[in-house]
Amino acid sequence: MKLYTQNVCPKCMLAKMWIQQSGKEVEFINLDEQEELREVLRSKGLSSLPVLEVDGEFITDQNEIQKVFLGWLFIQVEQAMLDILSVN
Repeated sequence: MKLYTQNVCPKCMLAKMWIQQSGKEVEFINLDEQEELREVLRSKGLSSLPVLEVDGEFITDQNEIQKVFLGWLFIQVEQAMLDILSVN
């Protein structure tokens, strides 16, 4: 997975926080330092950041990015609730 970001980007900072919480391995690409990649994204019709690339698919929707990294958390909470209910 790759996360395309830039230095001043509140949404990018939020995505980085989700990644840290998930423990998943992600390559961070700062477009302020690699301007040529910004042009590659633009050529694909992608103009806002962050952009998450997963297996060649580009995800720009903030909610979808959140699901990629925090979906595991919701599954764990659901399982814990089911475990508690089965004890009672």
